Amino acid sequence: MTTALTKSVFAGLTPDKFCTGSLARDIDGRKVFPEDPTAVKWCAFGWILRYTLTEIELYAVIKDLDKLANILGYPQATFANDQMGYKFIETINNGDG
Repeated sequence: MTTALTKSVFAGLTPDKFCTGSLARDIDGRKVFPEDPTAVKWCAFGWILRYTLTEIELYAVIKDLDKLANILGYPQATFANDQMGYKFIETINNGDG
């Protein structure tokens, strides 16, 4: 099951803010750092990096993502993020994980 922390982190990541192939992208689709003020889209991992999480919280969220990816048939969350796209995030936001 996905923890409350992970659900709260991803609650604001909507389809229009999601990307793959880069941690973050600007309005022109260029790759930027997740914390860059010009970033307008993020992958799951870029979205996490936007937050000020403690090391323990960061580890817990990534562990949740990997567990969910395994349940969905992927070896780790990076594969689920890139291959499922936003559906991976929907699984978290819908409480399906």
